[in-house]
Amino acid sequence: MPVYKTTWFFESVQQSGNRTASSVCAWTETWYQTATSVDAALFTAIQSGVGTWIGLRLNFLHSQYYLKWVRVSRVDNPRETKVGAVPGGPFGQVGVMAPRIPLPGIATGPAQVNCCVLADVVVLPSATPGDKTHHRRILLRGLGQEMINGNVVNTNAPSFQALVRFLNYVASGESPNFPKPVAIPTWLIRIQNPTVGYLPLNPVAGLAVDPANPQRIVVNAALGNLLQGARVQIKGVTTPRGVNKIWTTIAPYAAPPYTLAKSRFALAGAWTNNGFAQVVSPIFVAANQYTIIGLRDRHTGSQVFGRTRGRRRVAS
Repeated sequence: MPVYKTTWFFESVQQSGNRTASSVCAWTETWYQTATSVDAALFTAIQSGVGTWIGLRLNFLHSQYYLKWVRVSRVDNPRETKVGAVPGGPFGQVGVMAPRIPLPGIATGPAQVNCCVLADVVVLPSATPGDKTHHRRILLRGLGQEMINGNVVNTNAPSFQALVRFLNYVASGESPNFPKPVAIPTWLIRIQNPTVGYLPLNPVAGLAVDPANPQRIVVNAALGNLLQGARVQIKGVTTPRGVNKIWTTIAPYAAPPYTLAKSRFALAGAWTNNGFAQVVSPIFVAANQYTIIGLRDRHTGSQVFGRTRGRRRVAS
């Protein structure tokens, strides 16, 4: 089945008369899921009952924050996208106010969003030779003050236990978790395919600036069949500056050389130091366990709804 990127949009309940200027604080959280269609993916994402992503997430979200929108988009075809409103908002508004299931203390005290819990979500190595442990660090924001005891987590807070239940749902259990648990395949994280490794490059014969455009490079290495738009990561090259990054193929190629674009500036200089190339080939798997690292500070102020595009101009 196709994989859908699923993003939930959070914002504060402070509102004005202008619909697109109703938030002083907003953020998003993203996971992946498999579904038969974009409608099925959206249906799964907006469910807010007991034992769902939304239901468990709202249990430790401060009552002054909303979970308002969900966006799903197909990974291999991002144009296949749908945005849905989370049902259940007060006064006919879009969005559901947390907490869905009230917990003692969660709605007391001032709201804050800068102090958040950092968790390391882990996928343990598979049977593929050379595979390694994969990590994804996530920040859980919008916490109530009762979960924060000075500069450490208050593990006795009811909302902290709700946070643990959420992580148990999306990441199968706290580390160390042996034997390797059977991961719940509902919500997935993105990792690099362990069967696609790095290929050593000889910068003299394997890399060159495209003579037709100095912002492109030509790679002469056996990376396999690449479609237009495939991504290739290059690292370990000392010079020229700007080569170590993720590039995009500009045409389909059945064999090398491959032309990749594009650098922000014209490349120049001698090629030094052997580097490595890897075709970016993500796969989507469920996490096996997690570790709660502790509190972190994350400043915000970005308004993710109604965000303007293009150059801004100061009014005279």
